[in-house]
Amino acid sequence: MTAAGAGSYTRLEGWEELTAEPWGTAGHVLVQPGAGIKTDEADYSCRVAAVVFTADSPEEAQERWREIGERVRMLGA
Repeated sequence: MTAAGAGSYTRLEGWEELTAEPWGTAGHVLVQPGAGIKTDEADYSCRVAAVVFTADSPEEAQERWREIGERVRMLGA
């Protein structure tokens, strides 16, 4: 999950529910709420959080990836 141009955030909505899914094996918040976020996506320093998950097929992996993007939202500062 990237900052998408945001300079900071206050909360990751849906994060706890997402990381409780049985297919989620790990989840890490890389930039804490309120901390400054770099907005240049070229060097990956704008990554706010990361999730490791399992899937039974490439298609299911794509579906999970989309689901993660739809379920977790950064709420602004």
